[in-house]
Amino acid sequence: GDEGATPPDAEGFNRLLGMAVREPCEQAITSTVALWHWLWGTHYPFDANWVRARVTEAFDRSYRPEGIGRALVASLCSPGLWTAQRAIACPTLVMHGAQDPVIAVAQGRETHAQIAGSVLWEIPGMGHIMHEENWVELAARVAALEASNRFERCFFVRASRFLESRRRSLLARL
Repeated sequence: GDEGATPPDAEGFNRLLGMAVREPCEQAITSTVALWHWLWGTHYPFDANWVRARVTEAFDRSYRPEGIGRALVASLCSPGLWTAQRAIACPTLVMHGAQDPVIAVAQGRETHAQIAGSVLWEIPGMGHIMHEENWVELAARVAALEASNRFERCFFVRASRFLESRRRSLLARL
């Protein structure tokens, strides 16, 4: 984690970390469906059968709970992300569920404040899961960012930085 960033909710983090414990098939599927329900939010209908089918497919394809543990620990121990956000120069949409039980809404707002010119989209009733009901609006919001002049400037700034780094690398080889 980074100094100054709002830490993840301890209960939420521990519930996610519980997914890193290997369980028998049916128990793992049942506990993952329950976790999804907890992450879902209250505004959107929770279709337990649909979620169970997705979780079962994921389990059958590749059940590797150890990877979840490694990813969660890495997310806490990776310094620099908070600071790096300040360097983002491209149009950025910060989307956050107002009922996210893992990452506090305050952290979504802090992320928005870190990224100059970003747009904050706080979604009432949404937890930590993106819902199909939001896809059309998400696409429209991203398209609006792309249409902005900032997007074009960002592309050229990034391209010129890349070319400059390549030039320096080539010169260093001479």
